[in-house]
Amino acid sequence: MHCAFSSHNKAGDLLAASNALAEIQHVLAELPLLTWSGKSSDPKCVIAQAMLNAYIRESFKEWGWHKEYIIKNANKYRHFLDFYKSFAQGEGAPPLRVGIEVEFGYHARIDTDIRKFQTAFQKNTIDVGVIVCLTEVDAGLAGRGVACFEALVENLADFTESTITCPILAIGLSRQNTCIVDLSLSHYPCYKALTGKTSVKEKRRTVHALKRGVPVAKLGPKQQSAPVNVVLHADAALHVTQHTLPPLALTMSPAFFSHMPCEDVEC
Repeated sequence: MHCAFSSHNKAGDLLAASNALAEIQHVLAELPLLTWSGKSSDPKCVIAQAMLNAYIRESFKEWGWHKEYIIKNANKYRHFLDFYKSFAQGEGAPPLRVGIEVEFGYHARIDTDIRKFQTAFQKNTIDVGVIVCLTEVDAGLAGRGVACFEALVENLADFTESTITCPILAIGLSRQNTCIVDLSLSHYPCYKALTGKTSVKEKRRTVHALKRGVPVAKLGPKQQSAPVNVVLHADAALHVTQHTLPPLALTMSPAFFSHMPCEDVEC
């Protein structure tokens, strides 16, 4: 998916100094946009957040990131980051410890993510945090009140460097130049079959199948077989392409880490 960036407390500079930023951008740029037509009574709400989360989780895992990394364990309440990894910074320099939060839920969770990073930073657990969410246009395709990049940037701007001292990089994902896969064309009976804790194995199996290039019409419950005549679906609300993602550009310009809003894509 296409990425937009905004840096707080020089987070972009820190990530660019190691291989962290290039790796994160590479993982996110390879994401397809996973949808389910008719998942909601609102025809515009088609993005399958649960499956997109599962795809991201498996992708970062392949690159050696730790998932659900505990930063605080107080009694029965645990606070953890979605992903964590340390990166070498050259001879004699300490590793750069990076935490990532992926937020496709309600906007109110953004403040929780920011404060979670601040807690981890103050406890000397991480050196920089990254929050990944959808851009405003695409968040509207996920549901009402879903966290978006533009609101996240405004939230970070409201905090002074003395209030939130943790360096945080905001990343906004959009469907620009992205392969869109409509999972409603699979043989799963409904979207709920791929959501919730009971479907963790099904989500993982489906993600791995997509990564191998299995057509969406062959996807379904493990015990069920399916024909192979459909791959992607051209929905009226979304332009669907079977082209692979464009080559990844990792060249850093001086203005790279300034706020870079995505271009609007007609829906």
